[in-house]
Amino acid sequence: MSILLYEPPKFMQVFAICIDDSLPKFTPDAWIEKDRWYKVKHFAHSLNTDGLAVTITNNKGEEINPSNSMSSFIEKRFIFEEICLN
Repeated sequence: MSILLYEPPKFMQVFAICIDDSLPKFTPDAWIEKDRWYKVKHFAHSLNTDGLAVTITNNKGEEINPSNSMSSFIEKRFIFEEICLN
C-alpha cells in the first residue's frame, strides 16, 4: 500500500528507464525489462519500505503491477527523464 505523493502535471511527461530488472523473492505477475522506457503514472511514499514507489504504465497506458498486492516498483530500479510537452 502506498500514499500518493506526486503526479506529473499534464504539460509534463516523466519516463522511468529500467536499470535493474532482477527478480524479487516472489514470482511476479508482471515484470520490467532492463533499458526499457516506461511512462510514469505517479510517485508515492511506500508504507513498507524507505524511499519512493513508482507506478508505471505500458505503451497501451495500462498499469504494470508486480502482483495483486503490489501496484508499484521501488524507484531505485529506474532513472528518470522529464519531457515538457508545452
